[in-house]
Amino acid sequence: MRTKTLSVIIWFILLAAIPARAVSQSGHADSIKAIKNELKTYQSQLETIERNLVTYEDYDLYSSTYRDCVERMDVFYEANKATIALQNPMLFEIWSGIKDLREDIDEKIEILRKEAEAEALARKLETELTLTSIQYEQMNAKFQQLPQMKRKIAKDTLAALKSRDMELYPIYAASKTQHKDLIARNPLLDSLCGRIDICHKTISEAPNIETVKWGDIIFKVTIVAALLAFLINLVVSKKKLNTQLNGKKKKKYTPSI
Repeated sequence: MRTKTLSVIIWFILLAAIPARAVSQSGHADSIKAIKNELKTYQSQLETIERNLVTYEDYDLYSSTYRDCVERMDVFYEANKATIALQNPMLFEIWSGIKDLREDIDEKIEILRKEAEAEALARKLETELTLTSIQYEQMNAKFQQLPQMKRKIAKDTLAALKSRDMELYPIYAASKTQHKDLIARNPLLDSLCGRIDICHKTISEAPNIETVKWGDIIFKVTIVAALLAFLINLVVSKKKLNTQLNGKKKKKYTPSI
């Protein structure tokens, strides 16, 4: 009797365990589905962001959304790490795809950032080189006018141009050397540099203008005048001597017979 009673109890326990196991398996499946849907949502958000990142300015628009998505995604993964990484290959595959997509976005952002910096630098250089080019063109215009100037004015003007060139060119040359790769890839910047270099060469290699040295001229004139005076005095003295000699010959005594 006792044995029969025990068998009945075990049978009822087994009957009760079957629905509980079914409920547990159903709950686990629902959990996997919920995790999958959440991961898919993150993946979809990242794909949208990646498609819309064309310029670095676009990142400014989506940076807040991107950071928020990544933060929520990391928190979710840490909370479900055991299920995603250890228990379900399907979930781990989705997560791996999300990680790859995130790396692609980070790499794209870095590329766009460098491109934006290069564009900003190119605009800055264009402004600086344009200003320098205008200054050199103005200097070259004055240089072309030198033949029409008086010698003293031309000398002073050329000296001023050379002095200004010595101020401008070292700064320009240092910038050109520092950014030579960017300049080589940019036809406008390269053209501006070419114009500056031509003007610099024209002015820096121009021979200095010598003005008349009045002291030397006066000295030479004095020497010549003194020499002329000496010659004149010599001629006059010789003439007087000849006159005197001729007079004495005429007065020579002649004895009578």
